[in-house]
Amino acid sequence: MPMDKKLPRLVKKYTLFLLLFGMKSGVLYAQILNKPVPDFENPCASEGFNTYQVAFSWIPTGAFGADNEFILELSGPEGSFSNRTELSRVGDQNNSSSSSFNFQFNFPVTTAGDNYRLRVRSTSPENVSAESNAFSAYYRRVNQQLTINEINGTVVGTVALCPGGSYELSVANYPDEASYIWYRNGMVVSGETGPSITISQAGKYQAEVNYGQYCSSDTSSNEVTVTIGGSMQVSINDGLPELDICSGDNAGLMADVDNPSYIYTWYKDGVQVGTPSYQPELFLNGSDPSGEYYLRLENPGGCTAQSNSVQVSAPSVSVSTDADSNVLLLPGDNITINASTNAGNPQYTWYKDNVVISGETTASLVVTAPGVYKVKVVQGSGCSLEAFSPEVNVSYPQEFTIHIAHDVEYNPCVNAFTILKLDGIYATAENGTSVDVLDQYKNEFNYQWYRNGNYLDGKTGTSLTIDQPSDNGAYTLKATFGDDIMVSGEMDIKLRLQETVSIEASDDILCGGSITINITTGTGNTDYTYAWYKDGEKISENTTALNIEEEGTYRLGVSAYGCTVFSNELVIHPFDDSVIEVDAPERIIIPEGATRTVTASGGDSYSWFRADNELISDSDSVEVSTEGDLVLLAYIGNCEVVRNFTVEFQDSYIIPNVVSPNNDGINDYWVLPNIYAFNPEVEVTIFSPNGSILLKTTEYQNNWPESTMTYAFNKPVFFYRIVKGGEEVVRQGTITLIR
Repeated sequence: MPMDKKLPRLVKKYTLFLLLFGMKSGVLYAQILNKPVPDFENPCASEGFNTYQVAFSWIPTGAFGADNEFILELSGPEGSFSNRTELSRVGDQNNSSSSSFNFQFNFPVTTAGDNYRLRVRSTSPENVSAESNAFSAYYRRVNQQLTINEINGTVVGTVALCPGGSYELSVANYPDEASYIWYRNGMVVSGETGPSITISQAGKYQAEVNYGQYCSSDTSSNEVTVTIGGSMQVSINDGLPELDICSGDNAGLMADVDNPSYIYTWYKDGVQVGTPSYQPELFLNGSDPSGEYYLRLENPGGCTAQSNSVQVSAPSVSVSTDADSNVLLLPGDNITINASTNAGNPQYTWYKDNVVISGETTASLVVTAPGVYKVKVVQGSGCSLEAFSPEVNVSYPQEFTIHIAHDVEYNPCVNAFTILKLDGIYATAENGTSVDVLDQYKNEFNYQWYRNGNYLDGKTGTSLTIDQPSDNGAYTLKATFGDDIMVSGEMDIKLRLQETVSIEASDDILCGGSITINITTGTGNTDYTYAWYKDGEKISENTTALNIEEEGTYRLGVSAYGCTVFSNELVIHPFDDSVIEVDAPERIIIPEGATRTVTASGGDSYSWFRADNELISDSDSVEVSTEGDLVLLAYIGNCEVVRNFTVEFQDSYIIPNVVSPNNDGINDYWVLPNIYAFNPEVEVTIFSPNGSILLKTTEYQNNWPESTMTYAFNKPVFFYRIVKGGEEVVRQGTITLIR
């Protein structure tokens, strides 16, 4: 019977420990590590005070391994050792006759919690003590009183609030701690743990750094008393929202509250004006009074009020005309320039070349000659203001050019139709500037359209519709005005072919031979040209069928009139024999005398053969009961898949526990079943009677023991362990050596 079946459960659990540490002496000591006992209750550690002791002992008295270390560990703040911290490590107490000593240690600076525990762990043998009682512990970075409500370097002990107002109290000297406790009238303010607090209630406020129940009080801040007084109201300029001031006038804004003890702070466009002081009236800057103004008022008790806003404006006059800056005038023609203004009761004066035009005092002017024109407007009521309009340069045209453009969105070889139109008539003035006079002179010209330089009969309008790809080409428009002839630039038009092209193949899987791809279209137009593409590269031209022997993505391009239409894409795949699946590995292991059914799937038909080409099944399944080679031929369409199998009888799983190396050819070596021997994933270890390792290897060769191995005593007993995958112990036991 194997040795592991005779050992008691406790001894079996520590078999490896016995082999390594106890087999020579035959004695094993099992010490019990007592619960560590701190010499403190709820420590408040800090930089200047952070040395603590814990008493530790074990029973019974006895020596630990020479390399043993006792490790004092601190739990997480919630009491769990899953995130433990090592506090101290002692390695010189293993032979102590007193079986007790004191750990000395420092708390980490991250210590902060109310449910810490301690425990001790030994390394040789590995053991863990009971956990200590829970305790609160904090490391205090702050060991002095906090300061709150420090204003300009002075601690202010009182705050006066107006009804409905609020105020922020904050820690001045230590604002970066992890958590704080705020108190109002001695009671904790719930939910406030930051370095500041916004208050709106009367009371006495203090703050502490949150170091738990026992360590926080030393940081308690100064006390700030908050009171709530009466409310205030103020308005300026009787609450009127707007005020107009003429430029240069002396004007001001007046508050309806006049109290020398109050502080007045004026704002313009959100920016403070001047210094806060007793100033119930604000005199406005005459050169730049415009802006939005309001007043903030504060009484000696700290209550504040904000006034209404007043929008101050300095009126101005503007004038414009309905003419462009450059206007062309045909000889003998005239144009009218109309002025518009925001001036009250306006008075008009027209100028030509900076000279007043006598008698022109209305909002309109009829122009019959070239020149530079403008109008001056004077406001007849309110502030005394005047303004000039922008200048209008009127001149005779020197020459014309015309432009054409698309009247609809156009993309070459995408649109099925397009419309070309006259887009601009540009006249060059005497000063060299070009002005678009399309609206003014469009009906004064005669027009004719051309394609590729050829006259298009009857196409004499300002627009042209093109809706046939056979009409693709370069278009121009000619315009005549008297003796002047103008031709536009060319517009190259390419309309898409009105064709749908598709391709199809006899198959889309390659498994030898070739595949033919055929074209189908809705036309037999002989003007079309053809080009085949594989993976985006052109491979053939002017054929309507293609034989292929390579995988890839294929499509056909049909071209005419400068445009190409592409067919659908056809993807040809290589044959994938993984679609044939078999429910057995290549090496089929069966017990001797047993029968196993092996089944294939994924194919259209199947043939099973023995090694001598004997057909044993033409279905998807075959039954195997003898050792030997097996071949499957599976077919998918015209594609053939070959799979090879080997049938073997299952090895015995018996592991011998006796070896007689006497060179008689019988049981001379310790021979393992094939499942363990010669296997790179199986590690075999053999221990000597005194626990040392004799052999440790993978791919064990069934060649132990060596013939030279000798022992002083008869029938020595060796120990073995078989591990699979580096972790799983699958077998272990003893081997008796008999000479």
